[in-house]
Amino acid sequence: FVVADEFVPPVLRSGGTTPLGKAVLTAADMVASRKQQYREGGVAYFRPWIFHITDGAPTDAWKGARDVVHRGENDGSF
Repeated sequence: FVVADEFVPPVLRSGGTTPLGKAVLTAADMVASRKQQYREGGVAYFRPWIFHITDGAPTDAWKGARDVVHRGENDGSF
């Protein structure tokens, strides 16, 4: 995590599998962890966004991740 003006985007290459479910769950966990750090440090924050970029259809069990996203949207987590 960095501020926007310090972000250097990675070089992306397509290929292999697309574990989209795992990626979304990892992102949700990272956001929850960062929010906890902010709370512990008394740092105010806005509702975070999660973006994903993919080169294809999911190749893993993604429906659980879909449910996590729906809950996160509904409860204002991200």
